[in-house]
Amino acid sequence: MTTSPRKSALYLTRVQLDAELHRCLNCRNSPCMTACPVNCNPQEFIQAALAGRWSDAVKAITRTNPMGQTCGLICPDKFCMQACTRHHVDFAINIPRVQATILDRYRE
Repeated sequence: MTTSPRKSALYLTRVQLDAELHRCLNCRNSPCMTACPVNCNPQEFIQAALAGRWSDAVKAITRTNPMGQTCGLICPDKFCMQACTRHHVDFAINIPRVQATILDRYRE
């Protein structure tokens, strides 16, 4: 299956997704979730995806937001990414694109 240039601009590649997932610090206080307007838990879906439990990752995303893929594509990074603890280490995890990519890959 060939990915169109338009689609590749929206979603992370397999390598990019893996790199972003592995950057999560699995914070106890989940600042990313606290900052999310729809109370999505990035830590939960990232950890599920890391473990290869893609359906659990999708459930974690869609539990509070049935429009998770769309929101991942259009949500401004000022919420979860600014709250991401990784922001203080180097740079924040691109949580919205991780979310959209997980849902896109699951649907494929």
